[in-house]
Amino acid sequence: MSCFVMPPQQVLPSLSKHILVDGFHVVIDLEHSHGSWIRDAVTGREILTYYAKLSGLPKKSRAARVEELLSWVDLSHAADTRLRGYSKGMLQRIGVAQALIHDPSVVFLDEPMSGLDPIGRKDVRNLILRLRSEGKTVLINSHILEDVEMICDRVGIIVEGVVRYEGPVEGFIGRGQGATDVVLAGVSAHLGEMLGERFDAKLRGLGDRIELKISEKQVSELLAEAIAQGAEIISVSAHQQSLESLFISTLEKRDAWKSRGSKASERGEIPV
Repeated sequence: MSCFVMPPQQVLPSLSKHILVDGFHVVIDLEHSHGSWIRDAVTGREILTYYAKLSGLPKKSRAARVEELLSWVDLSHAADTRLRGYSKGMLQRIGVAQALIHDPSVVFLDEPMSGLDPIGRKDVRNLILRLRSEGKTVLINSHILEDVEMICDRVGIIVEGVVRYEGPVEGFIGRGQGATDVVLAGVSAHLGEMLGERFDAKLRGLGDRIELKISEKQVSELLAEAIAQGAEIISVSAHQQSLESLFISTLEKRDAWKSRGSKASERGEIPV
């Protein structure tokens, strides 16, 4: 499963090259690709039946497929409710069902968790994980980085139309740049301030504990000082960079990349 993370209002440059998905040209072979356009005046059952016809499903199997997907996205109880009466989470789920009506091997989802409450996000996340477990390729465009880390195998970050990072999620969040996280308890405000200044550490309060991010080379010295001052060592672990911090760092470099990307575009190239 792949995710692409883009800054808000990101506009990709038009591409003249062919785009193939599962062997089909997404512009020419329109009968093989379907968007998630939804009429709010119809019911959940009607919209799925419409897309079943559009997808070319045999008439004898349409009703069964519609019922199967309604159950799959937990909307059987609202099958005959008009879409205008659906919550945002229900609309997201019926949209996923619509995308799956013809049992595609590749599924594109644009901001599937956008605007959802925690329960709605969990429901859609579980649907996506189920798709992955069934061996489908799912590509997600999302700005909710917490969900990206939880459900995606691979991730790409696009800035100004340029893919700046792409690879396994573990490869992104594992880039700790030789830093270590140390969690201490029994630390007074004065001691915490002193440790932060002495070791040039980033401090974060965790209730009655503090977490310090320090250089790997400073760990032994900091631990010795903390113990000498009566602090309790809770944990010492290699720092893992979050996808969010990597994303923000990438955006901070956008100006330099924009200059390079503009020059490449003028030459008709796609910068990488």
